[in-house]
Amino acid sequence: MTSYETVFKRFENKVEDIKVLKLASDDWTELCLEWLNSAIAMIELDQLKIEHDLTKKNDVLFEFEDTLTNGEIEVVALYMVVAWYDIRLNSLEHTNMFYGSKDEQWTSQKEHANYIMSIQKKYKKEARKYFRNHSSRSNSYLDGDQNEVCLLYTSPSPRD
Repeated sequence: MTSYETVFKRFENKVEDIKVLKLASDDWTELCLEWLNSAIAMIELDQLKIEHDLTKKNDVLFEFEDTLTNGEIEVVALYMVVAWYDIRLNSLEHTNMFYGSKDEQWTSQKEHANYIMSIQKKYKKEARKYFRNHSSRSNSYLDGDQNEVCLLYTSPSPRD
């Protein structure tokens, strides 16, 4: 069984907002659980065929019923980041002006929202790419579980 803490720690390494990381432990856990559930829903919507059923989990014991692979943990953590950015895009803070972190200059709400959307898309793309690159390694067809011979017949073309 994989604990939520394992997934949450992987997610924490990807979060870029220091204020969120300074939340009280209970508040942080509650938020992470919401982001985890959103991530699982997004994975289902994107029809990623993950080896283990992510819906088989125990929210009281804070663990999945199965032992997730490292790749599955990574994909879930990346989708949690996407869920985290969803909340940021839909929050009231975008009605205010923001300072840019590098140039210390004012930016508009639109620029900031576009910036956040671009980062969110980056993480979603990264999750899909990671899944695509690592899911083929456990493909039963490539592993030899589908050892059937296929005979291809081509009839001679009249042009030959």
